[in-house]
Amino acid sequence: MSKRKHGKKPAGPSLADVAALLRRTFDEANPPKSGELDSRRPGVIVLPDGTRIVRLGASERALRIRGHVKVERYREATGEHLQREENDNLVVTTGLEWIKDFCFNTATTQTQQKYIAVGSSNQVVAATDTALIAELARQIISAYTAGGPGVCTVETTFAAGVGTGTITEVGLFDANAAGDMWNRVVINPVAKGAGDAVKVTMTFTFSAV
Repeated sequence: MSKRKHGKKPAGPSLADVAALLRRTFDEANPPKSGELDSRRPGVIVLPDGTRIVRLGASERALRIRGHVKVERYREATGEHLQREENDNLVVTTGLEWIKDFCFNTATTQTQQKYIAVGSSNQVVAATDTALIAELARQIISAYTAGGPGVCTVETTFAAGVGTGTITEVGLFDANAAGDMWNRVVINPVAKGAGDAVKVTMTFTFSAV
């Protein structure tokens, strides 16, 4: 008896096809709300009147500034490391204005941001802050380190007897008193005793996103 030859079974839909179908079905049943991205058209945002606008493309990237602050407490006499607190900072409005004027205003009198200040307030950071809420001490940056493209680190150390108290806020300024504040950050309390030194390190990253 001869065996019947069976034809090749047609291939079924791929997992990618099934996923695309499910996504399309979900999108049609759940249209984007105002202000949300339209998942059916990547990079498109829906306005309240239903208008769709395209987000910035690769050739129209926006500048993003990120900052990270690290505060370390040491026993100055022995070098013993006692505490470390870290948090991301907020570049406040005065900082943004400083960038604009320093870079482009030919009449500007702005100087470099080169003074780090510490304070004792834990008031929530706001873009409208123009100074630390309760400044304890301020001193000039002692070191600048360039990192990768758009990355740099600045630091200074408050020696024993300088800025003694409970440090909960840090900021960067362009003057040794008053001046324009670039950023402000609130951290967990760092109790700086009379014999303690505190090192503050700020890392900034400028990127086009």
